[in-house]
Amino acid sequence: MTATAVHYAFTWREDILDRLYKTVGPHVAHAVIVLSVGLAGLIAYIFKKVNQLLYGLSEVVFAGASAVHVAGSLTARDAMVTQWAALIGFAYLISRGLGNISEGAEKLADFLTRPMKHIE
Repeated sequence: MTATAVHYAFTWREDILDRLYKTVGPHVAHAVIVLSVGLAGLIAYIFKKVNQLLYGLSEVVFAGASAVHVAGSLTARDAMVTQWAALIGFAYLISRGLGNISEGAEKLADFLTRPMKHIE
């Protein structure tokens, strides 16, 4: 299901960008994209602070689904450097996600064994 959602997100991006460029022009469209990326980063940061374990799990799922999409678009003669770079980036994101899962699980275990320590 996640791989399907990622596939549609990648497929729809051209339509969305085309409409955005035609509606507001390229300069405003670029500003909207940059602000959207910044907002997404802020939301991800807050999500990580609230629940690092779930955040790490979502990193692993997103990276895996994205890797499936990119790997499905690879061909032997048309493989692009950007596709290989994306796959390497997904491997790194999976590593970070597993680290966040580990740290989040440790924090959760610490909280469950010593809940009064965290109430101050």
